[in-house]
Parts: sequence; C-alpha cells; structure tokens
Amino acid sequence: MRPGELVRSLAGRDEDKHFLVLKILDPDYLLIADGHYRKVENPKKKKIKHLRCAGLVATEIGDMLQQGKTPANAQVSGALRRLLETLETGS
Repeated sequence: MRPGELVRSLAGRDEDKHFLVLKILDPDYLLIADGHYRKVENPKKKKIKHLRCAGLVATEIGDMLQQGKTPANAQVSGALRRLLETLETGS
C-alpha cells in the first residue's frame, strides 16, 4: 500500500466503506481518510490486515503527500469519488 491508494475497510464500524491512504505508520498500521466522515485533520488509524486494496491510486493526492503537503478534504473526497466511479465502471 502507498499514499493515495484506495482501500476498503473489512472490519469495524467503518466496514465496507472506502478510504484513501494518507500515511504508512509502520508495517501494521496506516492513516486513512475519506474527506467527509473522516477528515484529513483527524484520520483513522487502521490495521493493514483490516483493509483491502482496490488496486487504484489517486496520484494527485499521493504526490501531494509525498511532497509533505496536506491535501484539503474536498480534494480527498473528490479523488475518492472519481476512483469509486472508475471502480464501478470497470475502466
């Protein structure tokens, strides 16, 4: 997994919800956010084993995070929405 990657929660009260990876904390934990319920200012700390990769990456968000910039919640939610549309259409 890498910053900007689309993931789906497999466990917990956020089960079956989609998020973007904001940061890899260690080999077991990530910080994730969706820009709406889980804001960038207060990301969710989640175990990697409780997440499933969707195989899609929001490159603009990933690039911002790697440059040390914090994306806005609107940017995260917009990128998440576009990735989910891509996932649904299968293209």
